Amino acid sequence: MLVSDLFVQSGQHVVYAHPGNKLVAVVFYDGDAQKAKQAAMQIAAMNPLYLSVEDIPASVRAEVTARFTTEVANSGKPADIVEKIVAGKIAKEWQEYVLLEQVSILDETKKVKELLGSDTHISSFIRCQI
Repeated sequence: MLVSDLFVQSGQHVVYAHPGNKLVAVVFYDGDAQKAKQAAMQIAAMNPLYLSVEDIPASVRAEVTARFTTEVANSGKPADIVEKIVAGKIAKEWQEYVLLEQVSILDETKKVKELLGSDTHISSFIRCQI
C-alpha cells in the first residue's frame, strides 16, 4: 500500500506507536477500537505481510504448496497422508505471514481473527519502522 492510499481509506483508523516512536502500525477498521488497537500492537510485534490468506498472491501460494509437496513426497509417506501433512505445513506457514492467522500476542490460545470476532473488521494495515 502506498502512503497516499492512507487518505482514501474508509471507516476508522487507529495508530499504535511502539515506545521510542521508531515503529508505528496503522489499522483501518470498522468496529471495536480496542480490538483494532490490539491488532495494531500485533502488527508492530509480528510484522505480518498479509491481512488474510486471500490476500496472498496466487504465485506465492503455488510456490509454498509446491515446496511442501516436494518436501513431504520425498519422505516416502502414502499419498493420502502427504496431502494432510502439506495442508498442516501450509497452515503453519500462514500463521507467520498472515495477520488474521497469527497466534495473538495477547492471548496465545487464540488467533487474531478469533480475538477480533464478528464485530470488528480490518480492511487494511500499514507498518512503518525507522
